[in-house]
Amino acid sequence: MKHLAFSTPLGFVWVRVQEGRVVQVRLGGRAPASVPADPLDSQVAQIFRAFSLYLFSADPERRREGWRRLQQVPVDLATVPPTYRRILETLRRTVPFGRLVTYGELARRAGTHPRVVGQAMARNPVPILVPCHRVVSARGPGGFTPGLHWKRYLWQLEGIKTPGAAGPAARD
Repeated sequence: MKHLAFSTPLGFVWVRVQEGRVVQVRLGGRAPASVPADPLDSQVAQIFRAFSLYLFSADPERRREGWRRLQQVPVDLATVPPTYRRILETLRRTVPFGRLVTYGELARRAGTHPRVVGQAMARNPVPILVPCHRVVSARGPGGFTPGLHWKRYLWQLEGIKTPGAAGPAARD
């Protein structure tokens, strides 16, 4: 098991990698005592570079390039029940950088009910890589397990305007 940690204005982003796949992303928390990742491991280095571009680039195009690289990072959803896995895979495949989707629309795309989509988002083990921060209620931001401050922070990184009571807003 390898670990990466990134310090952001809202706390740490923790990434666990096992056998070349990201198995967990955790948002928030304190500084690590140590991070046992081998910086010479090329796969871990690629994941590190992709997260770094996405989280820290001042240039929006470089941040978008970080997102494209993150889309190539293998994720392990083996611990996720099949229905939730299908929803998470649909989200990752169909909702691009800088865009939002409602629970209802994602439910339609995945062939399920909006409440099931909400349950799947709450159990997403790899936020950012499976971008549950892009899923919103028809009446506002909806929830986000790490906290709405993280959801809004990730929207800001992607240039997404905060949705209001009129519904979700997309990027200009």
